[in-house]
Amino acid sequence: MHLANRYIVLDLRKVRQFIIKSANILCLIFLFSFPIFISSAQLCELGKKPLSMESFDEWQLPSQIEISRNGKYLYFITEQSITKRKTLSVRDRGGSLYGDFLCLNKPWFSADSRNLVWLISQDSLCVFNLTNFSPSYIPNVREFWLHGNLLLYRLDDEKHSFWIVDLKTNRKRCFFNVVQFKFSRIGETLVIKCHEEDNISVLFLIDLNSWKMSNIFRGGDIEVFVVDDVGKQVAFMIKGELYLYKRYKYCGLVIIGDMPSKHFIGRLHSFSKDGKNLFVDLEKDNDRFLLKNKKLLNIWNYEMVKLPTETDEEQMISSKLASISLSDRRLHLLGKPGELIYFPGYEKVIDSVCLVSHRENGIFDERNNEMNLWELLYTYTGERKELAFANNASFITVSLGGKYVIYYDKVQKDYFSYDISIGKLINITRDVKVSWERNVDSGAYGYKSICAWLKNDVAFLVYSQDDIWQIDPRGIHPPIRLTNGYGSIHHLKFFLALESYSYRYLEIGETLILSAFDLESKDNGFYKLIVGKVKDPELLTMGPYLYCVSENPEIPSYLNFSPIKAEEADIYILRRMSSTEAPNYFITSDFKSFQQVTQMVPHKSFNWYFTELHSWKSLKGRNLQGILYKPENFDSLKKYPVIFYFYERMSARLNAYLRPDALSGGNSINIPYYVSNGYLVFCPDIYYEKGDPMEGTYDAIVSAVNYLTSLPYVNNGKIGVQGSSWGAIQTNYLITHTSLFAAACSASGLSDWISGYGSLMGDGTSAHEIYEKGQLRVGASLWEKPEIYIKNSTVLNANKVTTPLLMMHTNRDGLCSFTNAFELFLALRRLGKKVWLLEYEGNHTLNGENARDFSVRMKQFFDHYLMEKCPPRWMTQSIPWEEQSNSYELEKDDDIETSGRGLNIK
Repeated sequence: MHLANRYIVLDLRKVRQFIIKSANILCLIFLFSFPIFISSAQLCELGKKPLSMESFDEWQLPSQIEISRNGKYLYFITEQSITKRKTLSVRDRGGSLYGDFLCLNKPWFSADSRNLVWLISQDSLCVFNLTNFSPSYIPNVREFWLHGNLLLYRLDDEKHSFWIVDLKTNRKRCFFNVVQFKFSRIGETLVIKCHEEDNISVLFLIDLNSWKMSNIFRGGDIEVFVVDDVGKQVAFMIKGELYLYKRYKYCGLVIIGDMPSKHFIGRLHSFSKDGKNLFVDLEKDNDRFLLKNKKLLNIWNYEMVKLPTETDEEQMISSKLASISLSDRRLHLLGKPGELIYFPGYEKVIDSVCLVSHRENGIFDERNNEMNLWELLYTYTGERKELAFANNASFITVSLGGKYVIYYDKVQKDYFSYDISIGKLINITRDVKVSWERNVDSGAYGYKSICAWLKNDVAFLVYSQDDIWQIDPRGIHPPIRLTNGYGSIHHLKFFLALESYSYRYLEIGETLILSAFDLESKDNGFYKLIVGKVKDPELLTMGPYLYCVSENPEIPSYLNFSPIKAEEADIYILRRMSSTEAPNYFITSDFKSFQQVTQMVPHKSFNWYFTELHSWKSLKGRNLQGILYKPENFDSLKKYPVIFYFYERMSARLNAYLRPDALSGGNSINIPYYVSNGYLVFCPDIYYEKGDPMEGTYDAIVSAVNYLTSLPYVNNGKIGVQGSSWGAIQTNYLITHTSLFAAACSASGLSDWISGYGSLMGDGTSAHEIYEKGQLRVGASLWEKPEIYIKNSTVLNANKVTTPLLMMHTNRDGLCSFTNAFELFLALRRLGKKVWLLEYEGNHTLNGENARDFSVRMKQFFDHYLMEKCPPRWMTQSIPWEEQSNSYELEKDDDIETSGRGLNIK
């Protein structure tokens, strides 16, 4: 067993007795060299209290933070849970507080870092001057925008006055009835559309360098307009006719190319990067939603390649991408029904070439869903090139500069590069004997994706299971292992720490910050490496915290925070948390020393939790890990009930700070809430066996129960289990294969894998794929492995259930149908088993009052079976629906004597 936090837990009363009886001074030194957890009585004396539903509403944590471009100023926002009241704190880098203000929306720093702007109330805009620390207010503001140093805001007056203010020079200009405006991406140009009477539109173009204004059009109602990157061209439409403005004239744009039948230009998309083409969306002029019309008859034919309930892409996709060459006015249709178009990079770094993906004959067929067909599309001409060699690609992309197609071949298990200019295909990893694939069932971490590109497409960075590699797409230079095998030697996983790395070109010799995660201890921190240089990454900081492990699928995205860099300074903001340390923000320049910015400790007045990392061997001999959550006032001499909660693997969350709430992760128990109220919660990792997934569940959970019940402070007869969605499916399975649990709760799960396999998903598609290739991991059809579908169907094994079960399901669940879950309730009811089903309005997950209601009832259920508390009346009395009252049903039933497994009537 490995205890990550290495605490010795003692009761102070026992400590005092021991000290009195012992004269050995060495024992005193030993005892007080470890943290001592205080007793429940002393916890109450210190004002610590258990979490309650009311506690959730009072919780406050910093929710948003930004830093100015020069790195000198920052702000953060805290939000009160129930009132949603936001408080904005403005500070300098040294920590000096400039003030706390009310805030309605996200504030924005000006480009020169001199001002911070936000809406302070429903009708008041605050412009905070950061150089003299003084706020000024503009009343009656409905909305605002900040572009560089340019402030735009609309007043709530009769003329809807629209002001443009240069915060640097205080130059101003006012317009009336502005309905739309757009900036050029590179050039300093602003185009404004104003509306006058009689559906007259006026377009103004403003050169923001000279503030010279041009009236470029006045006439019919302009439907939409777009501006090119440098602000020299504006395209707009009036009553379906396309117009083009070039400084300083405009003209109607007559399309010479072939327009598809019954199509018209429905939307202007954008100019091409070089301004020579215009991207538009074509729309079909007919009723695109015929399937939604009422019909007397639906005929289901076995030869249908698409089910009538599925989304008909040709009908539902209301537009098709096309490009218009501005030199010869020819239109080129780019997209076709059933196709997906992929542009390279972030915000289409290059748009002259892209990838097109489609199924054979343009149709998705669940009977043959393995293969995507890929083509290279030249967007300026509509020309296509078939990429037949990529039919086995599980990952494919175009380089940022549009020079190469890079793909991963899942059969050959190598990366390939296709040089677009010369049509040459190269295996660029053939001499590298590593695994690039991530296998969620084995716990492997590799990714078939490119994480960054070097300038001019000379190389790209990619993750393997153990390292970060730099690969030459030309195949001239062999791949180099930038991290030098350091990760595999030290059981670390490295990822690029800053999101911005994937949005821009990297340079040879550039220093990159890496996020590092220790697979054994679950420590997190940062290293650095140099692009183009093979060397052990340099350690910056590591510890029992959680900063950001964004590429780790075991950690929910909301727990991660990618460090933010000031655009013009090497100053970073990062967020740090641990199980006992609330997520707070820090400033650093070297990722070695940190200055704390926020000081939030919302848990300080409550009986909080701490975590321990436990290790044991599964029934089949695999080394497994899991997190044990203990209360702050843990007493090793007590016997605690334990609730098992699991999904897939969760041990990476050892140092995560879990926010208390009614429910977590969908419809799951909130761990801080239960632990604060006297439970232990254990979250074991599960490794699944494809073809028989529940065998992995049984192997992990049963061995974990056996291990945990060997601990002296665990009440062996009071072990519960709770799961939601995939976790609920596993919970249903477990109670038909073991009697170890005193109580179980499954929320939004499935009970019948046979009827589930033959059902439709919420979007009208067949459920076959989720069983054969998805999370359920059967890997075969019902007829190939009927024994697995039977084995995993709880409803077919319901007679073996001895565990009282609380079920929760929403009545419009599109993933796990209500009727499928209801089969289990009816089966258990027929067999005389203890089962309750809570049906709520909704689709798969609960929110708001429904979440709180289920949370209360679920805890009452577990309190009865695991803590021997009196059950509520909703559990003991059968009340007709029309007579049910929530307040009455939640009351305790004093006529019940609680003992043993519960619900023994006097």
